[in-house]
Amino acid sequence: MSSRRAPLLLAVPVALLLLAGCVPTDNPGPSGSPTPSPSRSASPSASASPTPDPTEAPADTSEPVTIGCNDLISRDQMYAFSPQFVLLDTFSPDSGSLAAEAVADEGIACRWVNETSGETIDVAVAHLLDSALAEKKASIQAFSKPGDAGVAQAVTGPFWVSAVSVVFFEAGDAAQLMGDATSNLG
Repeated sequence: MSSRRAPLLLAVPVALLLLAGCVPTDNPGPSGSPTPSPSRSASPSASASPTPDPTEAPADTSEPVTIGCNDLISRDQMYAFSPQFVLLDTFSPDSGSLAAEAVADEGIACRWVNETSGETIDVAVAHLLDSALAEKKASIQAFSKPGDAGVAQAVTGPFWVSAVSVVFFEAGDAAQLMGDATSNLG
């Protein structure tokens, strides 16, 4: 094995010597006079002004919703649905929920809680614009039940409305509140 390593060890110093011969000996090194940089100019010109970034901010996809929870579904409307549900003063929707999506789109999310059972009803609304609205229309189902909770969604005018609750076993269970919410937006 030592005979195989010898040629390799000799090749490295020879290669270094050959590379050293490529450097001119009369080069004064870094202390020499600097050469002008082609990227700088002594006088400002029009090309020196900043150019706009080609990746501009995305177009707005929503507008703020200006209606409150008591206007989205009034106390009387919720009482007609079930006298057990009361509106929570504050509600922070879970990340990834439809309510969180509406809030991210400058909308509102409202939660009512059943004072007896603790079951909740979340109703959210977002005011979507053009392509975002068309995309939402194409992607929603009027009613689904992916787990324990029933999910109702609708698009009315520029508004996307969702309602999610374990008390929604079928589409008819959410119909009254969805109708109230969509009519109160218009």
